[in-house]
Amino acid sequence: MTDLMEYIINDLECSSVFGRKKIKNITFLKEEEKIQKELDNTEIILNFLKENPEKISKLKEILMHFKDIYRTLKKTSVENIFDDIELFEIKHFCIFSEKLREEIKNELENFSPPNLENIVRLLDPEGLKINSFYIYSVYSEKLKNIRELKKKIKLQSPIDETAFFEITQIENEEENIVRQKLSEEIFNNIEKLIDSYEKIGYLDFLISKSEQIISNNFSKPIIDDSKIQIKQMFNPEIKNNLEKENEEYQKIDFLCEEGVTLITGANMTGKTVILKTLALIQNMMQYGFYVPAEYASLPITDEIFMLSGDLQSIQSGLSSFAAEILFVNKIYKHSKTNKKSLILMDELARNTNPHEGKAIVKAMISLLKNKNSFSIITSHYEGVNSYEKNIKNYRVKGLKKDKTTEITGSYKHIAKFIDYSLVEFKQGEKIPEEALTIAKILDIDEDIIKKAKYYLGN
Repeated sequence: MTDLMEYIINDLECSSVFGRKKIKNITFLKEEEKIQKELDNTEIILNFLKENPEKISKLKEILMHFKDIYRTLKKTSVENIFDDIELFEIKHFCIFSEKLREEIKNELENFSPPNLENIVRLLDPEGLKINSFYIYSVYSEKLKNIRELKKKIKLQSPIDETAFFEITQIENEEENIVRQKLSEEIFNNIEKLIDSYEKIGYLDFLISKSEQIISNNFSKPIIDDSKIQIKQMFNPEIKNNLEKENEEYQKIDFLCEEGVTLITGANMTGKTVILKTLALIQNMMQYGFYVPAEYASLPITDEIFMLSGDLQSIQSGLSSFAAEILFVNKIYKHSKTNKKSLILMDELARNTNPHEGKAIVKAMISLLKNKNSFSIITSHYEGVNSYEKNIKNYRVKGLKKDKTTEITGSYKHIAKFIDYSLVEFKQGEKIPEEALTIAKILDIDEDIIKKAKYYLGN
């Protein structure tokens, strides 16, 4: 699972061990039918919880009672005999599976665990529904008679130790015969037990996803292989952190088609966040999640490539540039397979000199523009798109001119000075020179800013 999904996964609050195991085993989906089914299933549970808010706590309370019996179920075969602890685990599981089924069977039949009443009756023949298990006398007339005889021997004074030992041995043998019969009956129902195990975990997983959707205001994505169109997208981790500081998060819109889309803008104007949020949204959709946006229309990709940050590898001895260019080569080779991919390259060729760096960016734009992929490249180099036609080019709006007079070393509140929205970038337009203004926001020593302005003017 991609690191980008870590925050989303950690934000899920499953109530059962089955649900938590389900989270660990989710897979990146590449088939439209599977993705759509997962999204539709999530929608069903989401609507159920919205319409029945009083049910949430009840369902979660039941789910919390489940213990993991996977190893016990895996042991099941006609050659194995369950011990009393394992029989208790199965009884406990079945009782709570039945409680869950009764709670949802009329409204969520497709998500309901199968009927396990026969196993409950098998392991709770007296119908007491108590949280324990032992080999009841009602299982065997012979066992009942043995125990009555044993009781009489115990009442003797003095106790005949030999007789007591012999009757105990006979009792143990008969109990083992009962365990064998119980185990065989459970084995005959193993498919129902495993089905119940899977459905309980999946239901718990869907409930936790639905709660996440409600608390974060995520939306159901639409599958469309022709374009990426997102309205009011946001990065939930950054948004939640800003809101804790009473800061406002600026949501943005994004639209691109196959080929290359270039995003330009000064450093610290949100280009990296845009790419990481796009990668997150695409991942979430292909893991079957709702996404952080008001609306999202997304293609199904074979793979997502995210080039961002320092790829330097101390272990391999590669420099940042060497590691980056090897990753770029991997991306390009994959693009030649004609498989649909999402390629995100943040500040491509930042780790070499600007003259060669611009040439590399231009080369990748030219090579990727006709590939069967969605390639989005950010860069603060000027003129990298001057030779290519039909390349969508955006610019981050950048610093809000009306806010620059407020700059007094306010780096903790830098977001209020920047407009992160994307506007179309026209040929011949210059990227705004905002580095020194941003440096001032960051409370950099005035001597550095003055000296830089001096050299900039000359």
